[in-house]
Amino acid sequence: MGSVERAQTPRFASSRILHLRLLVFFFGLYTFVVWWLCAGYRRRWRGPAVLLLSLAGLWGLKMLVSFLVTGGSDEPTPVLDAVVVPYAVLLLVGGAYILSLPRRSASWECPACEYDLRGHETPKPVCPECGPISPSTARTKAGVPRSHRATA
Repeated sequence: MGSVERAQTPRFASSRILHLRLLVFFFGLYTFVVWWLCAGYRRRWRGPAVLLLSLAGLWGLKMLVSFLVTGGSDEPTPVLDAVVVPYAVLLLVGGAYILSLPRRSASWECPACEYDLRGHETPKPVCPECGPISPSTARTKAGVPRSHRATA
């Protein structure tokens, strides 16, 4: 009287749902880590290297899963390709966008030469390397790469 019967799902169905949830969580975590590393290494040579290595790792994971699913045969896995290829494109486009963003200098660095100004707290900060800091100095010197700047 008043008892509600729960729909019994087969054991393998709940196991597959759990595996799918873990897979979605893994892909989300993988994307976060790759994009976080790209943001940390943007405008440096390590940024594109991180992005290419992450795509190589994704391709290797796809090959491993394909090998395990097909039992080692060379059968195509269109469902796996339909999931991994758009994910790889999303990872690549998002990572390329993050890599193209400009780097921000820390608040304690000179905007012109990136000299560490901690300990030089004055109302008008003076950089020991390039002199008084003004917005025009920062704009003209910041556009020139450090390796191309003239040294005094």
